[in-house]
Parts: sequence; structure tokens; C-alpha cells
Amino acid sequence: MKFTLLSLGMLFCLLLTACAPSDSLNDTTWILSSLQGQPALLDKTVTLNFEDGTLSGTDGCNSYSTAYQISGEKLTIDKNIISTMMACADPIMQQASAFSAALIKTAAYQIKDQELSLLDENGQVLAIFTK
Repeated sequence: MKFTLLSLGMLFCLLLTACAPSDSLNDTTWILSSLQGQPALLDKTVTLNFEDGTLSGTDGCNSYSTAYQISGEKLTIDKNIISTMMACADPIMQQASAFSAALIKTAAYQIKDQELSLLDENGQVLAIFTK
């Protein structure tokens, strides 16, 4: 009897774990390849690092950090982005500003062929990243 109850309890735990939403972005790092349909600047790397609910990286000029949540294919990025405040050349600053705006507008994501696309609420691509 105890064995049956223990077995059922373990099976129940396994089923709950299988049904729990997974964070397919956790422990991944991505490099920007295009932003708003334009190629990323080649001389400065823009990165996304997803780790345990924290999104961090560099926008090509400054380091940043914020929280994120995933539910299915929905990606919610906290609008309160913490960032260093260094000044860089104008093209880099423009890209950094556009990158921050894309993060704030992100509502979903898609991974296909080793590319991560950040999407707005209408499903339009905001940015594309590679590993």
C-alpha cells in the first residue's frame, strides 16, 4: 500500500513538472544581427544574456540589466532597465537608443534556425539575434 501511494505521489510530481512552463531562453546569450530591419553596427557588439529571470548585456555602449518573464511564447521585459551612462559616438548611441526602445516594446519571442526574434504585440519583428 505504501509503495502504491509513493509511486502515485512520484508520478503526480513528474506530471506537474512536465506541465510547468519552461524558460527556453534561460542560460542563453545572443548577439544582435539586425535592429528594426537594419543590420547591426559591426564595430560594437550588442548582447542579450538570459539567466534566471534577469536579462543583461551590453547595448554597444553601456551595460544594462532588467528582469524578464516568459509565459509560452510571450516575453515580458521589465521597463525599468538599469544601465550605465557612458557616452559613445553618435551612430552607436542611436543604435543603443533603438535597442532599448525595442526591449521595451517586446511582447513575444520566436526561436527558429538558431535565431532569436523579438516581436512586438502585433507580431512584427523588432530585432534579430544569433548565438
